[in-house]
Amino acid sequence: MYEAPDGPDHLSRDEKDHLAVEQATAALREQRKQTGDPWGPGPIVKRKYQGDGAPDSITVGEANADLGFTGRGEIAAGQVEAADQLFGDDFSPPPEVIKQTMDEAHRWENGVKSPPVKIGLRVDGTDIKPLDDDWPMLASDALPNAKLAAKFVGDWRQAREQEAQQFAAALDTAKAERAAEEQQRQQQAEAEAARQKAQQEAAQQQAQAAEQRRQAELRNQAAMSLAEHEAAREVQDIRDWMSAAYTPQEISSPTNISDPQRSSDFFAAVQRFHQLSAGLQNAQNIRHAQQIQQAAVREQQIATWAKAEDNKFWGVLEKKYPSLARDPAKLHKATGDYLKRTTGLSEQQIGQAWKAGKWRSAGEQVIL
Repeated sequence: MYEAPDGPDHLSRDEKDHLAVEQATAALREQRKQTGDPWGPGPIVKRKYQGDGAPDSITVGEANADLGFTGRGEIAAGQVEAADQLFGDDFSPPPEVIKQTMDEAHRWENGVKSPPVKIGLRVDGTDIKPLDDDWPMLASDALPNAKLAAKFVGDWRQAREQEAQQFAAALDTAKAERAAEEQQRQQQAEAEAARQKAQQEAAQQQAQAAEQRRQAELRNQAAMSLAEHEAAREVQDIRDWMSAAYTPQEISSPTNISDPQRSSDFFAAVQRFHQLSAGLQNAQNIRHAQQIQQAAVREQQIATWAKAEDNKFWGVLEKKYPSLARDPAKLHKATGDYLKRTTGLSEQQIGQAWKAGKWRSAGEQVIL
């Protein structure tokens, strides 16, 4: 159930440890005889690289530095490849992130630039003496207790975890930059689409204005009463009759007409012509006054509606964009410049369209 006390037939715990160390030392000596002494490689020997473009000579230290650079580069490349397989299409870090990863791989002692230096084992600031074959070494000589060994393992795991977190942060940064670039491209595309749409709307507005003028003329003609149409036709008939019945000299000087009947007919036609023309002019003036009154009513309606939309817009602006609401003059100037640049209209045309209700709804003003 338990070991007997130390006695002549039983080795003590210290004796067992010494015996184990002696056996390990003997095995190490035998290995050194067969493979050579790893702690005493001798002087540095210059060797040559093989292949085209190789240097004439290089030291073992430089060769070790080259191997270290290659090894660290392979590790970093492996990490990048593993991340690519892990994240798939979402993994596309910019060149600066790849460079940072490679720099992290070479961060110890400035990477390959540091010269090779022999260092000993150090624990908590205390140098551990090198192995002396003539003196027995115990396990407690390297690590005094299990707590310190556990601390070493914990520090190592913490360092690996920090590296993983740094790499994940670099990936997150790359994703954020990629998303920002995509958002910027989308905003540029939307701005270009808005500019083209504004130009199309300006062209449509000009075409609509021309059509409105033509329709107004047609409405003006259609608004004429039947009596006005008959009067206008009679006026034209009088003109045609006078041109056919009288010479240009008689029309310009009717007092020279010698025939009394022809003279009487001429002055009667002139009197009828003036009566009909005065009636047509009076009717046109009345109709024009009615159109002006209707336009004024329409303008008042638009002004009332526009004022209500302006109040809605400023309510939204003061709530969502208070910095813009504090400087109305600057906001109006920037909006006017944008409309002139995107629509091609002059400042006067923009002002007329604005008074007519163009871009005046609260939603359109918020967009502008």
